[in-house]
Amino acid sequence: ETTGLNTSYCEITERYFEEYNLGFSPSNGLLKINTPIPQDVVKLTNITNKMCERDGDYLSKFKKEIKELYNYCENPIFIAHNGTSFDHKILNNKYIFTDDMNIKGQLKDSKYIIRMLNDYDTRNDKLEIIYETILKKESPYKSHRAEADVKMMIDILKHLSYEL
Repeated sequence: ETTGLNTSYCEITERYFEEYNLGFSPSNGLLKINTPIPQDVVKLTNITNKMCERDGDYLSKFKKEIKELYNYCENPIFIAHNGTSFDHKILNNKYIFTDDMNIKGQLKDSKYIIRMLNDYDTRNDKLEIIYETILKKESPYKSHRAEADVKMMIDILKHLSYEL
């Protein structure tokens, strides 16, 4: 989650990474931020400035976690819903991925994957709607929180038999 939609200027407020096959999370939680979260974002995510200040990790910890993940995994793949247009740009702009990681080809966008594995166009649908349409049940997750969005994405991809 972020403080806004401008990939050049927004800050990361919350992250959640989950290993696709084993289900463990090598990096998750709130992050400390330098600029206030706009009220419309607070309303959407329920993440407040006080939560980030009180419970947030420093960005350096997040960078260290991703570096460790990269060092321990052979060619890790990072999938994000709308990653091409948003998440991956932010991770690059915030130098979460360093030059020595050579992540080219390892960034995937579940929006495209879902559309390729699915019979109908989900291009303009929100993740929660895609979840409910494909799995034919109400989502148990609250969207617009990092963990919930990742879990919905994984459930959808596994339902569509996507394998890494």
